[in-house]
Amino acid sequence: MHPKLGTPPVPSAHPHLASDVQQVVWDWNGTLLDDHEHCVQIMNGLLREHGLSELDVARYRSVFDFPVRRYYERLGFSLDEDRWQALAARFIGEYDRGVRSCKLHAGAAEILSNLAGRGVRNTILSAARRASVEDLLGHYGVREYFEDVVGLDDHYAAGKTDLGVEWLKGVIAPLESVLLVGDTVHDFEVAEAMGIRCVLVAAGHHARERLERCGCPVVSNLSDLFE
Repeated sequence: MHPKLGTPPVPSAHPHLASDVQQVVWDWNGTLLDDHEHCVQIMNGLLREHGLSELDVARYRSVFDFPVRRYYERLGFSLDEDRWQALAARFIGEYDRGVRSCKLHAGAAEILSNLAGRGVRNTILSAARRASVEDLLGHYGVREYFEDVVGLDDHYAAGKTDLGVEWLKGVIAPLESVLLVGDTVHDFEVAEAMGIRCVLVAAGHHARERLERCGCPVVSNLSDLFE
């Protein structure tokens, strides 16, 4: 275990993007990029093809999970390894074809610019393919705000805990000044493993009630980070 890792500090009464934050670790999908409805539409096409019940946004936010294979199983897909790989490839192909119709969450670019102007370092930590995230950051004109983009080499979205812990080994800032901002329970789990603070945004891939069970601060949208 990295010697800096430990128990996350107890959040203060005003824990969001406070003046003591020197480094923000951002999730990408659902946190900065508003793509959850795009994901629902693609999955509903797969569900229809397999004779399975379709999703609405509320159900999606209640069942989506990491590793993503577990989410497919919850939806009723019978998965051997070949079928899982085929479905994952089909999903990501459809996702990539339509993702540029999605938008960043309101205020995302302004928040990133504000933080960079204050000297706060920004990093992306994603369970998506790094190359895909890099491409989209350029497309949305926000790549310049990030020092690091940390992601996976494949499209199976198994999780990002190990990525986060390994990345943290190169961070100079004290742990108590590092904040992870995400939109799923997995993001909280990653922050715990890294030993850093976490704020969750209830505008992405998980329902607010799931996020609130984590016990960390939960905000309704990105602008609330500056409350």
